[in-house]
Amino acid sequence: MFLPISNCLFSPRRRARFYTLCAHVLVTMAGLFSSALLPGAIHAVSPASTLPPSAPLAGSSFIFQHALVLQLQQQTAAPVEIRTRAATNTVRAVRTAPGANLGAASTGASMAMSVRQKSTAFLNSYGALFGLQQPDQELILRAVQRDAQGITHVQYAQQYAGIPVFGSRLTTHIDAQGHLYAVDGATVAAAALSQFAQTPTLAAAEARQIAERAASAAADAQPGQSVALQLYFFQEGLTWGRAGPLHLAYEVTVA
Repeated sequence: MFLPISNCLFSPRRRARFYTLCAHVLVTMAGLFSSALLPGAIHAVSPASTLPPSAPLAGSSFIFQHALVLQLQQQTAAPVEIRTRAATNTVRAVRTAPGANLGAASTGASMAMSVRQKSTAFLNSYGALFGLQQPDQELILRAVQRDAQGITHVQYAQQYAGIPVFGSRLTTHIDAQGHLYAVDGATVAAAALSQFAQTPTLAAAEARQIAERAASAAADAQPGQSVALQLYFFQEGLTWGRAGPLHLAYEVTVA
């Protein structure tokens, strides 16, 4: 949750992270991310009602997504379940029945392929459903983890033009038999990011000063110094699936 700094209370802990948008400082509360798949019926991808500050995606993109949905179903041996995220005009979860490969015909997936190869093949073919234009450039591999059930989770984060998207995630799930059966996450459509200014109007030095002043003004806080700064694309409400403004923001860590 992002709140104006003036409305937040801070613990006496010395370390805190602040986010600056223009001249405003925001603070985040962590630990609110989840990638669980929820049950639901197959349905068409619908355009977002709002996607500030850019306009909703053009009709051609909407039609293209429908075509990809149909292609995915045709090239998957079992029924495909798709859940959308109206706030970002993207798909948030795709899954098929256990023992089936998602889009196996189009990706050319085989049991001999590694989990990373299967993930790459699927995302190159169907990344547009998640709003990606060039998946190989817009996704950063974060981790490959195997759980107690033998399911492997290949985890990615999103970036655009080299700038990471705050709170983004995309995970492919491959069962113990090697079937890529599900993909889920939270992404921002590259079409929206491409229309947004990629040069911050606030200098990094100013962002550091704002964060340091905010940390010093917090209750029971001692004067701190910024120790890390990162520029992000930040869409409000992304992790909750709610539509919100898109910003270019600094994350400043003060210790």
